[in-house]
Amino acid sequence: AELVGVAEVLDELVANLPLGTCRLVELARAACTGATMLLLDEPSSGLDRGETEAFEATVRRIHAERETSVLIVEHDMELVTSLADRVYVLDFGQLIAEGTPAEIREDPAVQQVYLGSAAAPARPRRRATRAPRRAGATRPAVRGPRDSR
Repeated sequence: AELVGVAEVLDELVANLPLGTCRLVELARAACTGATMLLLDEPSSGLDRGETEAFEATVRRIHAERETSVLIVEHDMELVTSLADRVYVLDFGQLIAEGTPAEIREDPAVQQVYLGSAAAPARPRRRATRAPRRAGATRPAVRGPRDSR
């Protein structure tokens, strides 16, 4: 509980906690299992910027203190590029790019598919049945915090 900063809410029902604190409790639960790898699926979904930054700091702390590897599937490109040392970007299950965060930000396919860049080559239109993406949304899959081995 101390590792993730939730010691003060140990006696509270999780259902009564704010979403950001609930995510930290979830991390605490996962970290206390002694797992050597954490798989986090869209952990920043629904969090505001401050909650996301607290979550990021907690993931870094877990990684550093427990030497835990972290795999994150996340749409928040800012979170992804700040945590990751390697990023894999998927578009409908197909790998379209892999590299460092800097390489991913400059990749034309990533810009076109996820950021809507006018500079990148046009891609064929997609099926009309899929839901539209939020502006600036991304779908990277991430391996490990930046300082991982």
